[in-house]
Amino acid sequence: MKIILRILSYLRPYKLLILATCGLSLVVLLLQGISIWVGARFLQGLLGGATAFGGPANVGGLAAFMDRLAAGLLKPAAPFRSLIYAVVILLLAGLLTSAFRLLKVFLFARMNQNIVNLIRREMFVHLTRLDLSFSRKFRAGEVTSLFLQDAELIKRTVVEVADTIFMQPLRLIMALALMFSLSPRLTLILLGFLLLTGFTIRWAGGRIEALTRKLMEGIAGLQGHLTEYLSQVIVARSLGVEEYETAVFEKECRTLAGQTVRQNVVRSLAPQLITTLYVLAGGVLLLLGGYQVLVEHSLNGGVLLKMMLLVPMATYPIEALATLYISLRESSAGARRIFALLDEPGTSQDAPGAAAAPPLRNALEFRHVSYAVDGQTILDDVSFTAPRLAKVVIYGPSGAGKTTVLSLIAGFIRPTRGSILIDGVDMGAYTGTSWRRRLGIVIQEPILLNGTIRENLRYAGTEAGDEEFIEALRAALLWNETSVLPLGLDTPVGNRGEFLSGGERQRLTIARALLRKPDVFLMDEPTTQLDHEAQLGIRETMASVSRGKTLFIATHDASLRAMADIEIRLEGGRLAAMTAPSSREKPPA
Repeated sequence: MKIILRILSYLRPYKLLILATCGLSLVVLLLQGISIWVGARFLQGLLGGATAFGGPANVGGLAAFMDRLAAGLLKPAAPFRSLIYAVVILLLAGLLTSAFRLLKVFLFARMNQNIVNLIRREMFVHLTRLDLSFSRKFRAGEVTSLFLQDAELIKRTVVEVADTIFMQPLRLIMALALMFSLSPRLTLILLGFLLLTGFTIRWAGGRIEALTRKLMEGIAGLQGHLTEYLSQVIVARSLGVEEYETAVFEKECRTLAGQTVRQNVVRSLAPQLITTLYVLAGGVLLLLGGYQVLVEHSLNGGVLLKMMLLVPMATYPIEALATLYISLRESSAGARRIFALLDEPGTSQDAPGAAAAPPLRNALEFRHVSYAVDGQTILDDVSFTAPRLAKVVIYGPSGAGKTTVLSLIAGFIRPTRGSILIDGVDMGAYTGTSWRRRLGIVIQEPILLNGTIRENLRYAGTEAGDEEFIEALRAALLWNETSVLPLGLDTPVGNRGEFLSGGERQRLTIARALLRKPDVFLMDEPTTQLDHEAQLGIRETMASVSRGKTLFIATHDASLRAMADIEIRLEGGRLAAMTAPSSREKPPA
């Protein structure tokens, strides 16, 4: 129930619109009720002669009021004029109903798109604030599925609620009130069938939610597999595993097909069972009502005719509400997955009242910092102090925690225990975005847009122009190569920078980071996967761009230790050694 209420919360901004449509719905329902009464009395007149147009049937309450209203329109002395009145009322009710439905299509279409945009925006904003460790729980393809498949499912259900939950109960109440005024006995029999329908709907809703959850998980798994394959297609082909990948993909498709068939069968079964119950209900009412008219003479034939005309008016709302309930249970499966993402705690989210980070003036300190994910300790009780303008090299074997240290400094993740201090103030006192604006971050694998050099530099989020771009390229020792290219800054770099060499890709990311005018540089394995000549070029670039800045380097490259003021060795997530200029000899370059 909590999930459904959370889904319906997206309707709050549209409550005035929904109330307005309810008012229009009420007018349409009244016209439909009058048209049924007028039509029934006119048919009774045709079957029973002109005198049958006259006085109201022997009923009371709401039915008596409707009879008097119809009798005022249908005169025994002027049956053809009465026919004209009846046709006009029927046409007016039909035209107003069609116009109202068209208006609802327009209004709800706008509401549709606004709601789905809101859901997607909420997810995207939350993604930007999540701890980067969320990728352990959500694959890229699964997240894509949430944005495309699950959000659409919720949107459809929310709009169905707006269109159904108010109008159909009004229709049902009006129909039952009229029927009860005509024949309480037959109305109670119909209510018995409605209760049976309720049990059918409840069963179908539970089955639909379970099957839809499996279906959404299957779609997400298929998208995840496809995304992963496309990102490593070269690896798959180099290992010759195309047939294996095809077999896995076909298996996932077959599983998904079976889940889709089962869901469709159950989704179609519920309406068919409901229709069968209502056909049975109509037959029972006609049989019992006919017995009362023909044998007992306890019921007026006109009353039975009105009862039978009102049966669809009473049963249609139940069908509509049943469809809505099944849709709600169906969308609950997708909503649970979306809300699981939205409820994922973001340890990189800013604390209430966090301020803008000032520039680093004295030192950055790790004080007994530990970091763990899913019970696995990545960093354990690490402490060190890095003065401003220091060149800090963090080294050690793979899995020692080097990249984790840089991620903690960048505020991508927050310590599980301990604290990181910026000039003696806990990093949590500052917003992550303002602190990262003071950082130049270069990760191990250069990530470039599939655009031009200029577009990649502009992605730094600054308003810098070509002069600043060229200055950054010169500082990164890349301008000499760029300036001789026929298109200069407009040179395409290709998908993931495939048109550039490894060293050029790394230098371009360094130039992009320089445009932020950082106080602190973070470089994660900047020379990995580069040949010797490219490594020499990157080392020269790093020495150039780090002048007057604090520098942290995580690396396996022993030659980079030559530029360090402080060396930090990590082993198994713990601080194994730390050396400063006064306590070590620099290794040869």
